[in-house]
Amino acid sequence: MTQFSFALSYISFMVESGKSTVDKVFDVDSNPWVYASAIICILTPVAWERDITKFAFTFLIGCLLIVWGLIVVSFYATGVLYEEKQFGPEIKALNTNGYLTTLGMTIYSFEGIGIVMPVMHSCDSPEKFTSIFICAMITLVITIITFSELCYLT
Repeated sequence: MTQFSFALSYISFMVESGKSTVDKVFDVDSNPWVYASAIICILTPVAWERDITKFAFTFLIGCLLIVWGLIVVSFYATGVLYEEKQFGPEIKALNTNGYLTTLGMTIYSFEGIGIVMPVMHSCDSPEKFTSIFICAMITLVITIITFSELCYLT
């Protein structure tokens, strides 16, 4: 059930992102079922693949695109804050309307934690894994907090 809910939240996120992008760029109100159908048609054959080493190159491209997206959005948000000389409207310390969504996305962000033990056991030097893992988690948490706060304040 956990994996099913993660998959649904991932599909929902991609549908909403695609729909909002197309709607904003082309000034239309598109049907979200079109995006959901396309995403399911793409992801279903991928889910059947057992040898994920074939996707190593696409994983690298995906990581680079994520970093590029973080950089572009950060520069844009910083530029907007610089031009406006103030924070965005209606900033709340705790938004009770979106609290459950935030909680779900936070859990989703750390969903990969289940692969920590297998990675540690396959590591060349497991004695160094704890320090590497702690540094990676600190970097991840700082990046998520900084990026989300910048975007929320904008």
